[in-house]
Formats: sequence, structure tokens, C-alpha cells
Amino acid sequence: MTVQAAEIATEETKAPARIADSSLLGLTEKHGLETLATRARIVEVLLRRQYVERKKKPCNQRPKDSNW
Repeated sequence: MTVQAAEIATEETKAPARIADSSLLGLTEKHGLETLATRARIVEVLLRRQYVERKKKPCNQRPKDSNW
């Protein structure tokens, strides 16, 4: 079998969509990552540990490998 034609696509990846605090809490609840006692602190812990960053209202996922 021989290749008769090929194309190279030059595309860039896109950052994940921004989500609001309430959506983030909904995801943690959906995946069983929270309890009623911890619900109020989930977003603040994620921000403090720098897993996400807050730009205005929505939270953005922060790359794990970055040296911020």
C-alpha cells in the first residue's frame, strides 16, 4: 500500500470553557466529591491550592505544570 496524498493540519488546542462557582459545585456533587459540611469551602480550597484561578466571576482551570 502506498500513500498517494497527505495533508498537515495546523490547529491549536483551546482552553477549557470557564465555569461559574455554582457549576463547579454541581460537578463536585455529581461526582460525589463533597458533603454538606464541606460544600461552602470547595471553591475556596481549589483557589487556595491554585488548581483554578478566578478572573472576575468564573473560575478557570489552571495548568498543573505551570510555575505560577
